[in-house]
Amino acid sequence: MPRLDLHNRCVELEYVDADGTVTRRKVNLNVGYRSVAAVFWYAEGFCHLRRERRTFRSDRMLRLFDGRGNWSLAADPSGWFESLWLSSPEGGYERQRQDRRAEREAEAARYLAEQQAREQMEEEARSIVGQHFHALRALLYVAKADKAFRSAEKRLFAFFFKRVAGHRMNTGELEARCIKMAMEIDLPTTGQFHYSARQLAPLLRTYRMAVCATAKAMINTDKKVAPYELEVLDYLVRKLRPLDD
Repeated sequence: MPRLDLHNRCVELEYVDADGTVTRRKVNLNVGYRSVAAVFWYAEGFCHLRRERRTFRSDRMLRLFDGRGNWSLAADPSGWFESLWLSSPEGGYERQRQDRRAEREAEAARYLAEQQAREQMEEEARSIVGQHFHALRALLYVAKADKAFRSAEKRLFAFFFKRVAGHRMNTGELEARCIKMAMEIDLPTTGQFHYSARQLAPLLRTYRMAVCATAKAMINTDKKVAPYELEVLDYLVRKLRPLDD
């Protein structure tokens, strides 16, 4: 329990006792102790009204006058004791500990908030990639049909993704995470590629055309197009060809 040396300080109190009786008295305060719950202070000293040593509670002090100002300056007696304590060497050390603890708690809160934000972003990225999974997987198969995934193809892949999902990528960080996650999709087997192409067939014409245009652009980045690349592109275009073509 913190101990505050009050050096026989003479004060005047308006005090209400346990029975509710209000008195005004002069007291020479010797020592103060903060309550265990840190809600108020106990102050011991000689009471001139009762002519004996008494213990007072700061939460029962209506007002306190310490001879250095006026009554309004000490309208919060508990705060007055607390300010004396914090200005003492022991209180200053406790304040430093409290400040360090507050900093650690604030740092922990920031870390937790950042962690939650990262988890939310990761969940949102998975949702966005999942929404366009079949298109992304089909384009990856087309791009890697020649066993390579070149920079130009990656740029086209990212451009397509931003074009169809940009409205949901509302931050640069989320956009970067979505594109990275999309590029980490496992290379599909031929059967998985065919399945994704079939899943894309019923979608909107503009979406299917964007997939086909991106696939063609990827193939055209090669100086020499391998026959299998043309077969893959032909299959995709046939599956996604608009019904009114």
